[in-house]
Amino acid sequence: YFIFFLKMSNKITIVSTLCFLLVLTIATLTAAQTEAEPKKCNEDCPTTRDLVCGYDSNCYARFDNKCLYDRLKCTTKHNLETVDMSLCDLAERKTHPAYRLC
Repeated sequence: YFIFFLKMSNKITIVSTLCFLLVLTIATLTAAQTEAEPKKCNEDCPTTRDLVCGYDSNCYARFDNKCLYDRLKCTTKHNLETVDMSLCDLAERKTHPAYRLC
C-alpha cells in the first residue's frame, strides 16, 4: 500500500511541476512580448509642437522613409522641441529645406 501511495505522489509532483513550468513559461513570453512592442505614434498630428509624434525614433512610419527623418533631425539647428511646427506637420507639407538632402 505504501509503495502505491509513493508512486501516486510522485506522479502528482511531476504533473504539478510541469504545470508550474508551463505557467512560468507563458508568463515570461507574455512579458517579453509586451516589452518588445514599439510605442505607437498619435494618428492625428497636432499643428502645435508634439513630443511623441515625429520626435521618437520608433516613429519612422510617420515619414516617407527613415532617411528623411534622420536628416531632418540632424540638420535642424534648433532643439527639436522648439520648432514652430511639429515634425509630423513638416513631413506632410515637405516644406523644410532639410528634405532636399535625401
